[in-house]
Amino acid sequence: MTPTNYFVLLDDDAAFHRFAPPAHFLLLDCDDTHLAAGASNLFHNGRPITLRQALGDQRLRLRDRSRLEALTPFTTDLTSLFDGGGDASRLTPRLVFAWQAQRRLLNCYRFCCSSGAGTVALSVTDGYQKMRAADPVDAVRSLLPVALANAERHKARFAHAHRYTKWRPDIELERKYTFPHVPDIWRLANMINREIVDGALPNFVPEVGMDFQVWDYESYIHEIADPKSERGYISFIPQCDGLMTVKRKWFEEAAEERIERLSGNLDLRLDEADDFVARNVAGVTGRLPCFRRKRFDVNFESLDTGNIFGIYLDICRIPHQPHIVFSQCEVEYCRTRSLLETDAIYPEYEQTNAFTVDFLRRHDVPYEQNLFSKLDFVRHAEQQIEDDARAQ
Repeated sequence: MTPTNYFVLLDDDAAFHRFAPPAHFLLLDCDDTHLAAGASNLFHNGRPITLRQALGDQRLRLRDRSRLEALTPFTTDLTSLFDGGGDASRLTPRLVFAWQAQRRLLNCYRFCCSSGAGTVALSVTDGYQKMRAADPVDAVRSLLPVALANAERHKARFAHAHRYTKWRPDIELERKYTFPHVPDIWRLANMINREIVDGALPNFVPEVGMDFQVWDYESYIHEIADPKSERGYISFIPQCDGLMTVKRKWFEEAAEERIERLSGNLDLRLDEADDFVARNVAGVTGRLPCFRRKRFDVNFESLDTGNIFGIYLDICRIPHQPHIVFSQCEVEYCRTRSLLETDAIYPEYEQTNAFTVDFLRRHDVPYEQNLFSKLDFVRHAEQQIEDDARAQ
C-alpha cells in the first residue's frame, strides 16, 4: 500500500458557498488511522483525528496533541485547536487532500455526507493527479483552482436528491444464494456489517447514510405469462403512508441481469391493483399469493469507483401459512456515488460475491447458488396451498 498523508484545508469560508481560491489557507496534517481514500471517494469513520502539524499560515500553531473531533463541513469552532486562537475563530474545513509523496500524486475531495457510519467526501479532481511540486503546500496551492472549479461545476451533485447515479438504471444485477433452512439472518447481517466496518473487503467502506437497513413489507404479485416480450411480473407493495410502490420486472427466463422499474408513492389502493394491471400490462396475467418479506441490508461503497453494493438477507413467508417459508442471501449492485464515470461494475460485483461466498463458508451456512426468485417462491406456495387444501 502506498503511504498517504491526509490534509484538511481550512479557510474562512464559513458559509461554504464560495468556490474561489482563498487568499490564505491552513493545512492540517492528519494522522491516517481513521481515514481511507481511493481514486473516487474518501472515508472517515467518525473517530477523533490526531493532528500532527499545521502548514501554510504560520500565524497559527497547533496545541499539543490537538484533535479534530469531526471531519465535516459542520465543524464551526476550531479555536481550541490553536495557540492564541483569535485567527481561527472563523475557520472551517472545506476540502481534504490525499498526498502520496513518493509518487507526487494528489487527490482533492469535497465533503458530501455524514452519518453514524462516518463521513464520505468525493474527489473533485478526477482522481489522483501527478504534481510537479514535492512540497504538499505547493502542490495543494497548484491544484486548488482546478479542485474548486470542479466543485462549483458539480455543486448540484452534492445535494441529497442528486448525489447518486446508476449504471444502466433499468437493469437489476444480483446473484442469489438460497438457504435450505432459515438461518439467523439478523446475526449474519450484523456479522457481515462488522466485517465491512473492520475492512475485510479491501477498498470498500460502509455506505454513509444507508449502511444498515431493515425492511418489512408485503408484496402482491401478478405474473405476466404472455406475450414473450412482456414476461415477468408486476408487484404491489403497500407503503406505511398509505401510498403504493409498484415493481415491474421483465425476463423471459431467470437470470442475474433483469429489467426492473420501480414507481413509488403512487395514490393506489390494493383493491385497485387488478384494474391497474388491466390498464398497464399488455399480456396474460395471473394473481399469485401475497407474501411478507423481512430483509436486512448491508450496503457498502468502493473508494476507487464510488460503486455501491448490498448484501441482503431475507425471509419470505405466506401470511397465515407459517410452514411456507423461504430464505435467501442476495448480492446486488445498488447505485454509484462519485463524480467519476461509473465503471468497474462487473469486477467489483465479482469481488463482492467472492467475499459473500467466503463468509458463508467460514460460518458454515449451507446455501445453493441458483436463480430461484420470489416469483418461483409464490408459484410453489400456490401449489402447496392447493395441495394442503386437498389433503384436509
